Amino acid sequence: NNQKGRALEVYKKVLEKFPDEPYALLALADYHYQNGDRDKAIDHTLKAFKNKQLEIDLKVKILYQYVQFADAKRKEADDAFKLADALIQTHPEEAKGYALTGDLYYVFDKDSMALVFYDKSLEFRKDVYSVWQQELFLNSDLNRFDTLLKRANEAIEIFPNQSLPYFFKGVALQNLVKYTEAITAFNKALKISSENKILQSQILSGMGDVFHLMNQNTQSDSCYEEAIRKN
Repeated sequence: NNQKGRALEVYKKVLEKFPDEPYALLALADYHYQNGDRDKAIDHTLKAFKNKQLEIDLKVKILYQYVQFADAKRKEADDAFKLADALIQTHPEEAKGYALTGDLYYVFDKDSMALVFYDKSLEFRKDVYSVWQQELFLNSDLNRFDTLLKRANEAIEIFPNQSLPYFFKGVALQNLVKYTEAITAFNKALKISSENKILQSQILSGMGDVFHLMNQNTQSDSCYEEAIRKN
């Protein structure tokens, strides 16, 4: 306890001379967090987040810890949204802040808001596959099939060897009643998904649905049977 008390005095002295020193602010935030004073902890963390001199990767690491626990504790959720907002305000042209804010909304099943931030993240950086995955899943879940088709085609341009964008292209085309094109997309997805048996089963099931809609029941039954074998 004496050691902690001395550390606290050191942090305070540093901040008296340099009130915006981000590492001292984070150290003080950690001290308060460990001692159960969440309000002081988040206040100091927020102040550190608003300092552009503190590297964004460290901010993302800190915010990610809040995101992980946000669904379990309401207070952590409120704090996470405050930190996410500060991160974006301080680094408005960094894709990471928008992506992590999207993750935060996703945790709370606010899919439409999550998509707004994933879209924004992709405006600044298009080579992060995990963001594209979220884009595709959420547009599909929200039945936005025109957008899903557009996003799937964009993802295919950037990640031509990933099977998931082709799968979602097939899903979009199926729901847009473009059955022949849907089968082509599903076949491409199947061809490059050899390591993922679960996805293969989903692709084959999707193909079965499309063949059924086309009244091609022999092909449909064959796809369903193969999907069951893959499971």
